[in-house]
Amino acid sequence: MTCRDIPPHVWAQAEEAVINYLALRLGVHNATDVAQDTMLTVLRRSDFEFEKEEDFLRVCLGFAKRVGPESRRSAERRATDVLTSEPPDQASGIAGLDGPEVAIYLKEMLALGKQHLSERDYRLLERATVCDGKELMAEFDFPNVQTMRVHLYRIRKELAKLGGWTKPSRKAKI
Repeated sequence: MTCRDIPPHVWAQAEEAVINYLALRLGVHNATDVAQDTMLTVLRRSDFEFEKEEDFLRVCLGFAKRVGPESRRSAERRATDVLTSEPPDQASGIAGLDGPEVAIYLKEMLALGKQHLSERDYRLLERATVCDGKELMAEFDFPNVQTMRVHLYRIRKELAKLGGWTKPSRKAKI
């Protein structure tokens, strides 16, 4: 007798037993799905021969013993976070700074900017924190957004250099 010779009511009983085994014994969350995978695996194997119908349940539980942990491991590998429509919170720290240190750092950087940048660049930097791109383009006469973004990028790089927060150059010095 092979698994194809087993009557449907025995298949149903075996599936219930596998669901209970997976849910209660192994703690699988999606026990019904994993039980169906287990029963499908048993059905695909046509080389098992049973002397009596009672052996079929033992074979199904044996397969569940292997398929259950495998499904849990694959679920852990494929686990994802739930996506929300809200943007993520802003980072509270800047390069190792946290809490009140961030405010002090920003004050120091703005003071450096006021001291060393041109008046127009400093005003642009200040306004960029509160205005959107279209307002800045109109106020500072930029021809397009890309030009404005490049200019702001260069200002930030200059501030980083003034504040000592630049990475060392990777160019080989000869």
